[in-house]
Amino acid sequence: MNNDFNYIEVSKQDIDYASIVEKLDINSLERYSREKQNENPDFSEDELNNLLKAEVIIRGIELNIINADGELINASPDISPFSYGDLTIIKDKLGPNEKKVFNESLVKGIAVLSAAKFAMNHYQKYYSGGEDDNADAFRHSLWMAVSSAGVAGSDFSRRFGIAHENDFPSPNYTALARSMDLNNNDVGISYGPKLAQFAGNADLFDRMALQMINEAVKKGEMKRFRGTDIGVKTSLVNTNSTGANK
Repeated sequence: MNNDFNYIEVSKQDIDYASIVEKLDINSLERYSREKQNENPDFSEDELNNLLKAEVIIRGIELNIINADGELINASPDISPFSYGDLTIIKDKLGPNEKKVFNESLVKGIAVLSAAKFAMNHYQKYYSGGEDDNADAFRHSLWMAVSSAGVAGSDFSRRFGIAHENDFPSPNYTALARSMDLNNNDVGISYGPKLAQFAGNADLFDRMALQMINEAVKKGEMKRFRGTDIGVKTSLVNTNSTGANK
């Protein structure tokens, strides 16, 4: 396959990169992005985005997600067992508002999705439950903390979180539920600068993210619905240690 030729061809199209990426291995793309940043720390965001666009197109063609003209093919949604589409935090696909934010910057978008996967992989180890409770608060805040501490930054992470709420409101959606999730997103984002100092050590970064957000939940820094546990969802209270596994 002539990858350069394929990229030149599809780059003429208005490519919906988000619809390709949701079927790819997010961890692999995030590693590729990090490697390119480490190889040349002076790369601009535009330069990194161009590299990622080319890589996404190449992988999309190889996996029969898109054709050589850049058009999406009706491929199996479970083409990768590690795809973003497997993350219940965003249901089974990227929504239209999420795609709009994602396509602004692949390097930031991939970082947000990687952070979402990290949150989904860890929250049940720390809290039982998962909807409108302490586990929910931990998941949302951890997602945004990890995302905003990296290349995605606070503004992009916040806008993606809002887009997520617009596209995938909770099953028992109310203005109060939306307020809870967006508040917990913002608490997580506030931890971004504190986490960023550990960015040079991946293992330490992960440990500190989990520790900081876990402590914040127990200290009542986030919001959850009142209940034992959960009960009638008519008011919000501060988070606590109910359901904590660690």
